[in-house]
Parts: sequence; C-alpha cells; structure tokens
Amino acid sequence: MFGMNLFLDTNVLLGYIFETDHWNYKSLEVVNCFTPKYSSLDVCKECTYKYESKLKGILSELRKFGRKIRLSKTLDDLESYLRDECVITGDILIEFLNLNTNVSKNELMIRFTEFQRGTEKRCHSNYKYLLNEITFHQRHVSYDDLYNLCLACGFVSDDADDVEIVIDAHDLGLKIDTLLLVTGDYNHIVPRRVFIINNTSLSDVIGLGQFNRNLLGSG
Repeated sequence: MFGMNLFLDTNVLLGYIFETDHWNYKSLEVVNCFTPKYSSLDVCKECTYKYESKLKGILSELRKFGRKIRLSKTLDDLESYLRDECVITGDILIEFLNLNTNVSKNELMIRFTEFQRGTEKRCHSNYKYLLNEITFHQRHVSYDDLYNLCLACGFVSDDADDVEIVIDAHDLGLKIDTLLLVTGDYNHIVPRRVFIINNTSLSDVIGLGQFNRNLLGSG
C-alpha cells in the first residue's frame, strides 16, 4: 500500500462521536479527511465501552434538564442550573437556550424534546459511521523487545493500555506504508513522540491539537 495512513487513538474516535467532547472539532477534521484510517480492535473495544458510558451520562443530564425546564419560572433559573449541574452538556444546552430565548415554556419543551432525540441519534449515527469508516487491526504478536523498552523508560508504569495501543500501531505499520499515530493523549503518548518514532515502525506521532489535514496532501 502506498501513500499516507492514519492510526487513530481512542480519544480521536470519542471526539468524533460526541459533539460535547472538547476534541470534537479536531476529531471531525481527522475522520473527514480522505487519508485511509486505521485503529486496533483493542481501541474499538475501549471506544465502545466509553461510548456507552458517556452516552448514559449525557442522556441523564438531558433528562434532568428537561425536568428543570418544566419546573423553572425564568430563563435565569435555567442558566444558573446549567452552570451548576450540567458538567457534560453545558455548552450545547447554553447554545440551545440562546437559539430559543423568545418562546413559551410549552414551545421550549417541544423544541427541547426534539433536541434531546436529535443529540442521541447523532451519537448513535457517528458511532456506527466510525465502525464502517475505520479498518480495525488485530495484532497476533507480542513484541516483547518493544514492550521491554517501554517498561524500561517508564511508559508501562505510566499507562500500560497506551503502550498496547502503540504496539498495535507498530504491528500495523510493519504491514503498510507511512503510518501516522494521531492521538489526543498529551500525558503519555505525545511527550514520547521521539521515543516512539525511534523504536517503532510509525513514521510520526501527531497530537490531535496539531493535526492539519492540509499537510497530509489528502484534501
């Protein structure tokens, strides 16, 4: 295979699924570029688990906010509630209120019900899209020498799951041309960019915040 390829970490996938995620904008840019995209089955499993968990949290906040709409007397009450209670959905709910400031309470409830259903539907749709858009790779080799290098430099003790993701990407990189790891992990992976490039088949490690599809030459 010729050309450039991307290996996506879990946080990139979750950023694409959830518009509430702080990586949403950059994840959209990554997933929507035309470069072939890969990940691993372990990433897929982790993404699925976190997707289900995060969606439950979002829907719980939306249900509570719907109840608050019914009980609140003023828009100020709702805005105060958002600041104090809506940790995950605060930004999208503030935007919703800003778009619906001059409507009756009944109309606001009707529009919120539509908003709530639409939010859930988009999350499901985005998740299914990723399953079809990304090729998920399964590794069958342990690469003990590489693992021991990660152990010696403290990578394993910092985050053993991240190490396995890097090794998954390394295994794939031995089979295809020019594989770049894209990740939002600025704690354990991005700071080890040089180590990863020097010791794996990966051509580069790109922090999600620095991703620029125009530099890939892929449109």
